[in-house]
Amino acid sequence: MSRSEYIENSFKDAFKDSIPALAGYVPIGLSFGIVCQKLAYPWFIAPLISMFIYAGASQFILVAMLLAHSSFWSIVYLTAIVNLRHVFYGFSFLDKFKCHSALKIYMIGSLTDESYALLSNNPKSYNNKYSFYVSLLCHFYWILGTFIGVFSYSFLSGYNTEFLVYALTALFLIMAIDGVISSKYFTPVISGFFCYFISFLFFQKNLLIAVFLYFISMFILEWFKFYGKKHAIN
Repeated sequence: MSRSEYIENSFKDAFKDSIPALAGYVPIGLSFGIVCQKLAYPWFIAPLISMFIYAGASQFILVAMLLAHSSFWSIVYLTAIVNLRHVFYGFSFLDKFKCHSALKIYMIGSLTDESYALLSNNPKSYNNKYSFYVSLLCHFYWILGTFIGVFSYSFLSGYNTEFLVYALTALFLIMAIDGVISSKYFTPVISGFFCYFISFLFFQKNLLIAVFLYFISMFILEWFKFYGKKHAIN
C-alpha cells in the first residue's frame, strides 16, 4: 500500500467512525453560535473561540462571564474545574501518540469526551494518522456547527433551541455505554456512581467539587493498580 493510499484509508476510517460526533457536535456548536449572537458578540468571535479554545461547555460559561466582566482568574478557575478530566485523557494517550511533538500536543490538547470515547479501547488509535484525523474532524465539526449557528441566528432566533444543548450529553452517554460494553471494564462506571452517591449524601452544597475529588482518588488508585501489574510482569 502506497503512502497516499494509507493516508486516504486512515481518513476514510476516521470519518466513518466520527459520524456520531458529527451528529452531536453540529447541534451543540450551532447552539453556541446562537448564544454568542444573542449576547451581541461580533459574528467572528464564536468561530474563533471554537477554533482556539475548543472547550465545549466551558465556552458557554466563558462568553457569559466575559459579558459579566468577571475577573481573569475567576474564568481560569472555573474553566479548570469544568475541564479537569481532560488532563487525565491526555495521560492515557501519551504512549499511543508517537509522532512529531507539535502534532502530539495538538492531538492530546484536542481530546474531548467524544473523541476520547472514539479512540479509547480502539485498536485503530495506535495508527497516529487515524487518531489525528479523528481529532481534527471532531474539531472541524465543532467549528462548522458554530458557523451554522452564527449565520442562521436571524432565521432561528424565533424558535426555542435550548434542547440542542442536550445533544452532546446524549451522544457521550451512548458512546460511553458502547465503550463499557465493548471493553467489559466496569470499574470506572461503578466508581463514578459510588463517588456521586457519597457526594450527594454528604456534600450537596459542593457536589461538583466533591465528585471530582472522589473520582480523581478512584482514578489514581486504578492508575497505581494498572502500572503495578505492568511492572510486576516486566
